[in-house]
Amino acid sequence: MKELGTLFRPEQYALPDEGCVLEDSVVAHDFFADYFGNDGLVFLGNITLASLKTRFLPVWLYFLPQTGKITSISPVFKMDNPDSFNDLRIFKTKVIDDETYFYWNSRLHAATFTSTGEIAIRSVRCILNVKDMQFIAELDGSAEIEDIYPVKLYQESTGKFLGVCWALETENAYWYETVCSDDDQFMDKIDVHDTVSYPINIGERVIIGGDYFFCRYEKEFSTCFVKTNFKASEKDRERENLILPPKEPEPFVPRLKVVRCDKNVLKKDKELRIIKFTPKL
Repeated sequence: MKELGTLFRPEQYALPDEGCVLEDSVVAHDFFADYFGNDGLVFLGNITLASLKTRFLPVWLYFLPQTGKITSISPVFKMDNPDSFNDLRIFKTKVIDDETYFYWNSRLHAATFTSTGEIAIRSVRCILNVKDMQFIAELDGSAEIEDIYPVKLYQESTGKFLGVCWALETENAYWYETVCSDDDQFMDKIDVHDTVSYPINIGERVIIGGDYFFCRYEKEFSTCFVKTNFKASEKDRERENLILPPKEPEPFVPRLKVVRCDKNVLKKDKELRIIKFTPKL
């Protein structure tokens, strides 16, 4: 039986959702072997369908060397109506021979190789380098990213540390993407207009998803984050908060009560200061 092996930088990933029925090439091979024998090879691919609802579909392909043909195709994710899949025309089939990212049901997934050369489908937990962030940002083909760099994000009104993000710039837009989805909880209820960011320097140590990382520059990945063996506590997060300058006291403004000059009023409040509307000449 094949071994799945281990993932490179496993902190980047989480298990896929329940809709992923064949989560790696080992599981897929066992599935096909029950029907077509154990001698086949499994490849990950995507197919383009003649369907407005589902055009892109990630699939496992089972190839038999003795026949030189693809014997069977099975979707990676559960289909709502699997019978309709058999009636759809396939325009194009492409074998995925490199690590990649893709969206399924609005959730970001990755196809990544393991230490034994197998392929695993995983949900994306962290985006740890500039090149991956740029690829993901341009998946829909509409964004032309001009610059990406790491920042620490804070709530401006309180100085509270929110998390580490990628700052992305295009010609007409500027926004943040959290490096780790675990940190989304700290930003969900924060008004974007109440945030301020500061660039992270190469060599700086930062807190990402409850762990300490170093910001590095590597030729393969450009700017990236490398995990350390140290966990970050809640107190460590609090130490990241900005120390805001004390608020200046409001200047004193004298308040005068203007009343009508009346003897009855004078009897009730002898210390009341009165301004007469008709000054004495």
